[in-house]
Amino acid sequence: MKKQSFCQTAAGKCILSLWHERAERSARFTHAVFVLPISA
Repeated sequence: MKKQSFCQTAAGKCILSLWHERAERSARFTHAVFVLPISA
């Protein structure tokens, strides 16, 4: 029982870190596409 919850926690952390990384990358991309041309 405890091993299963540990696996779920590890998977959750992995998914969260992947999602955070992807969100950060897309935010940077959005910033580069929309903000930089306006300020340039």
